[in-house]
Amino acid sequence: MVSDLKNKVAIVTGVSNPAGIGRAIAEGLAESGVKVVCADIDKTHLQETAESVGGIAIPTDIRDPAATDSLVEKTLERFGRLDILVNNAAVFLFDHVLDVAIADFDRVMAVNLRGTFLCCRAAARSMMKAEGGGSIVNISSLGGQAPSRGAAAYCASKGGIDALTRSLAADLAPTIRVNAVAPGHIATPPNREMFNRSPEHRERFKRRVLQETVGDRKEIAHAVAFLASDQSRYITGQILNVDGGLSAWQGNVWE
Repeated sequence: MVSDLKNKVAIVTGVSNPAGIGRAIAEGLAESGVKVVCADIDKTHLQETAESVGGIAIPTDIRDPAATDSLVEKTLERFGRLDILVNNAAVFLFDHVLDVAIADFDRVMAVNLRGTFLCCRAAARSMMKAEGGGSIVNISSLGGQAPSRGAAAYCASKGGIDALTRSLAADLAPTIRVNAVAPGHIATPPNREMFNRSPEHRERFKRRVLQETVGDRKEIAHAVAFLASDQSRYITGQILNVDGGLSAWQGNVWE
């Protein structure tokens, strides 16, 4: 729990998956007393997530600038302020670069990079006018920093988020701080399956991750809460790797 977040208002995107990182981030912020606005294009578990954190649900297609503007407007209408934006919404595409369909590549860029940009712009327009400014935390990936076989589109989108984070930090300083969290192998269902694929795979995994295990979703939630809070008031334009030491290896190939 981060005490200085109490009564602040946050938008968190990509929260519909009950086992996803976005849900854990929303829960972590709510535990610190934040009023959470849950946004997702997938309505399946959106209301359930909002109710679990005592927040509100706003279905949103972050690829649409009118929708992201409306998301911020509805947040302000309900709470009268916006202090924190967490851009977690993303789609994955794992396929050899020669087999990637252009439409699929465009979709990854539209959601992961364009969507993050649109949400940042809409939120920043409000935060720049607010007395206390605000904090934006983008969810990136180690894939934006190191090569990953079969994930060219995804890695390119996350590398774009890293560059966008630094550029926005420069444009919006000193009123708004902009940082990113880059998760390594976190215990979401796909990563658990990969980790437990075989004894040989687990051992290979452990040799590359200094902590010798996958991380918990709460590790990302803790990092987000820290970067959103005043405890990190002198931090902006940074990419925080939460990866158990995976990125510490020179020449790492993320796979």
